[in-house]
Amino acid sequence: TGNGWQACCPNHEDKKASLSVSVADDKILMHCHAGCDNPAILVKMNLKQKDLFLTPLPKPTKPKIVATYDYTDETGKLLYQAVRFQPKDFRQRHPNGKGGWVWNLKNIRLIPYRMPELLKSKDVVFIPEGERDVDNMRSLGFTATCNPMGAGKWRPEFSKYLKGRDVIIIPDNDVPGHNHAIDIAKKL
Repeated sequence: TGNGWQACCPNHEDKKASLSVSVADDKILMHCHAGCDNPAILVKMNLKQKDLFLTPLPKPTKPKIVATYDYTDETGKLLYQAVRFQPKDFRQRHPNGKGGWVWNLKNIRLIPYRMPELLKSKDVVFIPEGERDVDNMRSLGFTATCNPMGAGKWRPEFSKYLKGRDVIIIPDNDVPGHNHAIDIAKKL
């Protein structure tokens, strides 16, 4: 054809060429006009999805831990960590009591970040969206905290630690950040 090829589809009995094949950028595109899906067509041709790319796909990189943020209780005991990975991802873990980690927060008491410092300070409290922003504000001499697991996860019980305090909420400049700030304000 003018922009590709027509062929009989290997996935069904085909008396008329119903499979369109074309190339766009670095991909081979297929479409069966009789309705077969591409995974089924690839199986019949003994191919995999990766075979439709003209240049080899980069090998996925194993996520690497680039930062950990300790959540400690009033006494400074580590309850859990927020872990930042590269490529960008976040997960939570808690100590297993044997020097290792359990990668969930099941049955773990959730608290605001930097709890001991939050309780000691009488200053205005800033609430940015994440731990890295809290640490940056602390490096400038401010009292700051946030909740674990990001936007939309502020728990009503966190508000008791801020009772009677002046609080400034600093949202990320996006819709989830804006909604998160409103949610915190309502719960405070």
